[in-house]
Parts: sequence; structure tokens; C-alpha cells
Amino acid sequence: MTATQRRTQDENNRISIGRYFETLLQEYKDAHIREHTLIGENTLRIREALEVRLEAMNEFRSQIMSERGAFVTQDKYDAQHQALTILLDTKIEVLEKRLGDLESTVSNMRGRFSAIATAVTVGLVIVQMVLHFLVK
Repeated sequence: MTATQRRTQDENNRISIGRYFETLLQEYKDAHIREHTLIGENTLRIREALEVRLEAMNEFRSQIMSERGAFVTQDKYDAQHQALTILLDTKIEVLEKRLGDLESTVSNMRGRFSAIATAVTVGLVIVQMVLHFLVK
């Protein structure tokens, strides 16, 4: 090869290497722009998903706040429970007294019926003896 041919080939190689680097640089720029575009799109999607989740959390919070008024506090429950316990104890005492009174009344009536039955039996025996001696 002659010196002129070598110079031409070197110049062609330099142009090719220059174009190669320009192509690489352009691909890098395109990839970099595409990466930023995808990151921006991904950020928007993430933001939308977070807003949906935050909205759901806010609805849940408002539901809890609205239901909070329906629950009974421990102090109120204790006071009502104590009042009901006292009322129940009073009613149990009244019922036990009434049951005791009924039991004594039933026992008294049983004694009276036994006495009446005994008196009727004695009366019938006397009537039969009187009739037995008179009829003969």
C-alpha cells in the first residue's frame, strides 16, 4: 500500500469511528430521554395509585369516626351495669320474699286441708256409728 492509500484508509477509519461514537452518543441520548419519560409515567401511575389508597383510607377513617359515637364508653357501661346489678339484686330479694310467703301459705293450707280431712273423716265415722246403732 502506498502512503496515499494509507492516509485515505485512515481517514475513512476515523470517519467511521467518529460516526460510530456519534451513533452511540445519539442512542445514549435517546435511551436517556426514554428513561426519563418512563420514570415520569411511572411516577404518575404511582401517584394515582397512592391517591386511590389515600382516598380509601380517608373513607375508612370517616367510617370509624362515625361509628365511634355508637360505642359505649367503659365508664358509662360500668355505671349502667352497676345500676342493673342493684336493680336485679332488689328484684331477687323481693321474689325470694314472695316465694317464702307463698311456701308458708301453701304449708299452712296443707295443714288446714289435713285438719279438715281429719275432721270430715272423724265426722263420717261418728255418723256411721250413730247410724249403725240406730238402724239396728
